[in-house]
Amino acid sequence: MMKPELSIKVVGMGAAGLRLLGKLAAVGFPASHFVALDSDVEELQKCQLAERIQLGKKTRRGWSCGGDTNLGAECTRASIARISEELRGADLVLLLSGVSGGIGGGGAALVAEAAGREGALVMTIALQPFDLEVCPDTARLVTEELSKVSNALISIPNQALMDSMSNHCSVQECIETSNIRILESLIGFGRLVSSDGLLNTNIDGFRKLIGESQGLGLMASVEMTGDFSAKAIVDSLLNHPFIDSKIDSSQPKFMVVNLAGGESIGLKQMSELEESLALKFPKTEKTLGLYKDKTLGSTIGVTLVALSTVQKCIDGDNGKESIVNNRLIEFTNKIPIIGAKGIQQQLPLVPVSKGCFDKGESNLHDGEDLDVPTFLRRNIILN
Repeated sequence: MMKPELSIKVVGMGAAGLRLLGKLAAVGFPASHFVALDSDVEELQKCQLAERIQLGKKTRRGWSCGGDTNLGAECTRASIARISEELRGADLVLLLSGVSGGIGGGGAALVAEAAGREGALVMTIALQPFDLEVCPDTARLVTEELSKVSNALISIPNQALMDSMSNHCSVQECIETSNIRILESLIGFGRLVSSDGLLNTNIDGFRKLIGESQGLGLMASVEMTGDFSAKAIVDSLLNHPFIDSKIDSSQPKFMVVNLAGGESIGLKQMSELEESLALKFPKTEKTLGLYKDKTLGSTIGVTLVALSTVQKCIDGDNGKESIVNNRLIEFTNKIPIIGAKGIQQQLPLVPVSKGCFDKGESNLHDGEDLDVPTFLRRNIILN
């Protein structure tokens, strides 16, 4: 893909967000900047193509937050000035984050809000947990907060993908399949905002369509080869595991659809697709983009982004401490830490300086620093 004229910055938060960020950077997504945010140094080291910001450097000392959203919020808030500096000048910030972990759950809304203050259009990809992760309350609360500080929130239902796969598939296979599906959709979205398409959609168009409300949305991408109809494309998109098959045709306020292919895409196909979408979503404002990609040959790739709207709940320009920040502090304090034996309350233990011994050599054994308390080395929750 050609580098876009727009400044697009992609931010990955937490383990789930960083995995997706690394893959997106590797395939050449048309961004001007990639930013990786985490307290876990090992996860950050995997993102070689991104600007890496270690959160909670003094308090976490390179360890993860162990699913504690309070720690995640604290670590993110301490680095928010540095994060804002990295996001300055962006037209679009694409935020990739899980909503059930410590860093993503506690800090994603703070980063989205900071990006908005810098004048960027914020599109958040919220990766929902699998049912087996046992954290529905955390995910729901975090998603609600993200919807208030994002211009567009795309919620990715990982459990729906797992349900559509064979019972013999492992959790790891489900995660990898989910990442691939998300990657396909984001590559399609990248084409939507590229400047080298035959028919382009740009950020100004998104701003106009979104207006003064944030959008809760859906995103999916499919590829088809051979003789197929426009109806088959629409049906394939609506049967995608990331899209609720029961979606109400009156819900989306607007829809952007991008077609990509070699020499095979014609105006007739574009017209038929538009007509088929009009039948399914008669009240939805639609914009179509066309992107030529010779590598696809006779295959046609179709990406759909659909957004409904909710009322704006905050005023980011009133100079006061943000409502979202206050609400985030409130709800992170209420979220329980969930462990193997049920709900626990975590003791407020943090590492302290070794004083004059700080510059001494680490006491290493089997690759572990014995100077670091066991509960920190192994992310043990104490109650």
